Amino acid sequence: MTKGQEALVVGWDESVGPAGQRVLDTLFVQLLNLPTERTINIPGLPPNVVPLVRTSSHITVLLEDDSLLSVVREQVTSLLNFSITDYTAQGKSRHQNPVDLTNCKDHKAYYVALSRATTAAGTIILQDFSSDKITCGMAGYLRQKLHELEQLDEITRLQFAGTLPRFVTGLYRRQLIRSYTTWKSNAEDPVHFHPCMRRTVSDKVGNDLDRSFDDYAEWAPSGVKSRKRPRQIGTDSGNADSVKPSARKKWKNDYKVGPERFSSIISAPAIVPVGFIWDASDHSCGYDAMLTILTNVWRDNPPQWSSVFRATSPLLAAFTPLIQEAANGMQTMEQARDALRIIMHDMQPESFPYGPVGTTIDRIVSVLLPVDNTHAVGRLSCGSCGYISQDPLPMFNPYVCAIPTPAQSRRYPEGILLTTWLGEHLTRSVVRCPTCRLNGSRARLAVMFEMESVPPLFVVSLDKDGIIYSRTVSFDMGGEMSVLRLRGVIYSGWGHFTARYISLNGVVWYHDGILTGRSCVEEGNLDTLSTDFLVSARGRRAINLIYAKG
Repeated sequence: MTKGQEALVVGWDESVGPAGQRVLDTLFVQLLNLPTERTINIPGLPPNVVPLVRTSSHITVLLEDDSLLSVVREQVTSLLNFSITDYTAQGKSRHQNPVDLTNCKDHKAYYVALSRATTAAGTIILQDFSSDKITCGMAGYLRQKLHELEQLDEITRLQFAGTLPRFVTGLYRRQLIRSYTTWKSNAEDPVHFHPCMRRTVSDKVGNDLDRSFDDYAEWAPSGVKSRKRPRQIGTDSGNADSVKPSARKKWKNDYKVGPERFSSIISAPAIVPVGFIWDASDHSCGYDAMLTILTNVWRDNPPQWSSVFRATSPLLAAFTPLIQEAANGMQTMEQARDALRIIMHDMQPESFPYGPVGTTIDRIVSVLLPVDNTHAVGRLSCGSCGYISQDPLPMFNPYVCAIPTPAQSRRYPEGILLTTWLGEHLTRSVVRCPTCRLNGSRARLAVMFEMESVPPLFVVSLDKDGIIYSRTVSFDMGGEMSVLRLRGVIYSGWGHFTARYISLNGVVWYHDGILTGRSCVEEGNLDTLSTDFLVSARGRRAINLIYAKG
């Protein structure tokens, strides 16, 4: 009833303590600023007056001589309203509002403090303050933010008027603004933009800002260093490649996504695969496992896979120049990984947190691969009556979860081959034929599908046992087979992820960011290893299979 509520003291009850001191027993307060339709009535007290009684709290104190002292404190839990910060004042209305602006950080804090008053007559400025915080001009980042809002407003207006081109689109805000600024690259901002926000074609600052609007990029004012304290990034002690404390801030400002980042792709892949060193401060094993496989696939043919990554998703497009710079010795692999983590964290802070909490492979795959894209179109058909549905079914995205059905488990007690499961998964339906149902039959519809394209990367999640891994997965593209090879397996167990990378010639390499660091350990060739070798690794169970073209 009174938590956080402002009130006026109207009376109290007191008693005498054990040492003869005066002790406050009950404080009577009248609640302020209550809704007009709400009145609190307690028998024997005036309207909106409530009692705050003395409560006790108990603590045990450990003294220097290791003895314990029990302390009981009794107190009326109220806080004297002698002052309040601008942050705490947000959302409050004050009839008498004395303010001290001396230590306010900027003009926004001035606004919060002064706007709490309901009238100008009720506002009292206690002492002189610096007017520079109001007259020095708007910070670059705030002007950029307001300019983005103006652009989004204009996009909405054009969309409503039906004059927005179809190619101006984007799943995220940055993507949408990027496509809009590309369309308007040779035009000035509309005249209805606020004068402080309008930019002309010859405005050099505006051109610089437009170039920074790449997908998921973080914009910072040109030539202005961020005053935000960088977050410490730690790795194993004694690691020669430990990341400097200021690195994360640098990555966030410097690494953008754009075609100019692909000007110097290396062409000679290394023979021995490489991995990522585990980050002990911000647990990175999920990222290490997935990116170790993708990085070594990319190293097979950097020009080809750079193009594939750019076309696959914005995040893989962002990762490509980062890992390229690591390959060129311009930064460490861990710096490239952590730069990508910053982008992912900014997109979804709860899914990709920092600290010793980690994330799941499912979340990582869901943003690295466009799981909402489909590569096949199907129609429901009946083998009994010839019925074919009119509405096409979008199907087959690049991330599937392979779970054998109970019928498959009975038919394949030793396990079902992944390619067999996939074929049945794509053609299986639980829908009954509407035509046959009218005739009293219960025929089940099947799915006729046609592949429109084959994803360059295909990830299979293994939630249960019973799937026999296939070294290749093939898809029929109009009579021509497109083959994807098994290039990696991710393992989970004991709160940690590890990975195996499989080279084009079938050599299996094991990586654990804690134990093997940046190295990968050769384990043999798939041609000579047993069929169930990939099922587990060092006591951890396989949870994901990664297939790739080539």
